[in-house]
Amino acid sequence: MNAGRTHIRLCHLWLPLMLLLVSFPMHGMAHPADTLYRDSVYRQVILEGRSRMNCYFSYPSGGSKILQDYGNNSAELYKLDGFIRSAIEDTLVCVRQVVLTGYSSIEGSYDLNRRLSRDRAFGLKTWLDFRYGLSRRYAVEVSYFGEDWGKLRELVAGSDLDEKTEVLMIIDEVDLFKGREKRLMDLNVGIPYHRMEKDFFPLLRRVEITVDYDLRRIIEHRYRRKVSTSEFAELLARERAAVAREESRLDSLREVRAALSRHIREEQVRAREDSLLWVSRAKERRVEVQSEGMEQNKTGNKYEHEYKKATKKAEAEKTYEEDKRIVKKEGKRPFIALKSNLLLWGGVSPSADCRSVERTTFMPNLSAELFFFRRWSLCVSGMYADWDYEGGKQHLGVSGYRTEGRFWLTDGWGYRWFFLGVYAQAGDFDLLSTAASLVSAGENHCTGTYVEGGLSTGCYFPLGSRLGIEVGARGGWRRSAGKAYDVEGDERYFNHSVKKSRMGLTGLVISLSYRFGRK
Repeated sequence: MNAGRTHIRLCHLWLPLMLLLVSFPMHGMAHPADTLYRDSVYRQVILEGRSRMNCYFSYPSGGSKILQDYGNNSAELYKLDGFIRSAIEDTLVCVRQVVLTGYSSIEGSYDLNRRLSRDRAFGLKTWLDFRYGLSRRYAVEVSYFGEDWGKLRELVAGSDLDEKTEVLMIIDEVDLFKGREKRLMDLNVGIPYHRMEKDFFPLLRRVEITVDYDLRRIIEHRYRRKVSTSEFAELLARERAAVAREESRLDSLREVRAALSRHIREEQVRAREDSLLWVSRAKERRVEVQSEGMEQNKTGNKYEHEYKKATKKAEAEKTYEEDKRIVKKEGKRPFIALKSNLLLWGGVSPSADCRSVERTTFMPNLSAELFFFRRWSLCVSGMYADWDYEGGKQHLGVSGYRTEGRFWLTDGWGYRWFFLGVYAQAGDFDLLSTAASLVSAGENHCTGTYVEGGLSTGCYFPLGSRLGIEVGARGGWRRSAGKAYDVEGDERYFNHSVKKSRMGLTGLVISLSYRFGRK
């Protein structure tokens, strides 16, 4: 199975890439073994062994069937869909069973409320079977408890209800079948009861979904082997410790982000106040200048116009004479150049981690550079390779499309010696390698796309009026996203996704350049 390649149009990526260069956080990507802990579902499963969600559906009086367009059911079903997709359909977790538990509020008869909680729990099971085929895929258990006095007590205890102490005493001391609800209705002429009926009772009418996971299967899937009972306990403790460290790290990041957000808001307010003050002072100064200039306007404008005209003419004559001198000395000034990077033809390029230089196989490439405005140029480049090497043991497929703006430090139309630039590049890759580091990480066969951007520098050495050698380097940020495969014979099987971000050396250049000029 050969992975398809997506060729990215660089013109569509220029603005997002430039925004990423100044706004995307430059964090290094974690080791592939650690990326699993970034999944919030996996962390919850490892720590708790289950996921829960409460569904608050609206029903017609006495009804138990879920109607999508009734009340707030559409929003509840949307949240339910998100929960199912993350808690059940995630490939990282193994579900042992799903438990649906129905509850009701306390008003009305006990038998009716118990029957409603039962019918609504089974009604949700019917919906889940219709929408997701839940009972065909997992063991589903349905239970119901009727009136949820425990949840009501919890809500009252955490509220600011004036009669909280009396309400809690009634719930704790009066038997359910000996007038508990009647005592609540009579307390303080029914004021606290009506408050609970409005604020708390809707939270009691619910069906709770609990997804229990098979932690042992998850651990075995994680480590790709069967484990004994003692080894399972050890590995589970190790996973929980790693998840706890990740949770602590994320909490620290949230605190830093919150502090940074507060600082940014304070700076924005301060900047706005400074801006308003500057505008006010500028208006005052403009009024003063206008009043002072009224008297000098008639005579001053005439001399100022003549001075600007003479200065502009002198600058034009100076530029013309300078251009004549350069053309006379060099014959022609460059307009456009075609060039090719000899290092890529030799298979020499920075490694994927941007920390070293490696040699693979030859990569055909071609660049064109347009010169303008005496010191500026724009370079567009493309490269492509799709070859086996080392007797077919390794394979490199790569494409890249780059645009680069340059500023030449030497004035004039010569465009020689040193330059500085900003570049952005995008492309795709298809890698089959025997490198030990990639084999141990499970990434020795990987395909995907990448984007990168940063700064460039170099020097152009003329070998004549048209021919020259360009030597340079590029460095910055590179982000790649792909899929790793297992190879069995001629077949390829998907293993896991790979995402990485790196900072460092991204390109080396020794190019042979041919320039086309004009008089």
